[in-house]
Amino acid sequence: YAQTAWRQSPDHVGAYFGDAGPHYVAALRAAVGSAPRGVRALATQGSQVVPAPDAVAAVMTFPGDVLGTLHCSFHPKAPKRFELVVDGDKGTASMIRTEAVGTGIFGYSVDVNNGEHSFCPFSGVPRELSAFITAVRKGGPVPRALSATEALVDLKVVEAICDAAAAKSAAGTRVAA
Repeated sequence: YAQTAWRQSPDHVGAYFGDAGPHYVAALRAAVGSAPRGVRALATQGSQVVPAPDAVAAVMTFPGDVLGTLHCSFHPKAPKRFELVVDGDKGTASMIRTEAVGTGIFGYSVDVNNGEHSFCPFSGVPRELSAFITAVRKGGPVPRALSATEALVDLKVVEAICDAAAAKSAAGTRVAA
């Protein structure tokens, strides 16, 4: 995975984060129900194994003064780390990439402040590809979450996170509509 040429010498913004980040942003947008209005972010290079940045932390503001955070690390010799936290008037929800203890099954551990806990195994890519292929074959509409328009929204947020990290601005970066 890490040794592919396009990952070793990426031409796209954000290196690994530009590759995986849109998926994480899509999950955050789905949890909150909208795209963020603005971001503040830090990015760093902790290793020379993969191109910079290999770690990103972002705080995003959403409509209704909801805050969302995203932390991810892409060091290939460490476990893949992804954490999503949403704070709002009704409490906090978090989602962390993890393994179901002792099972070898990877997925997301989801916790809600009222004590609810669940584990969701990975299954999205095959299901999403199947839905996309079915829509194309039948000539029907592609599900909105899989549309190019939604993907571009996710990429704009990733670019805003990268811009905010590069600017190191306390004022943050506004996400283009």
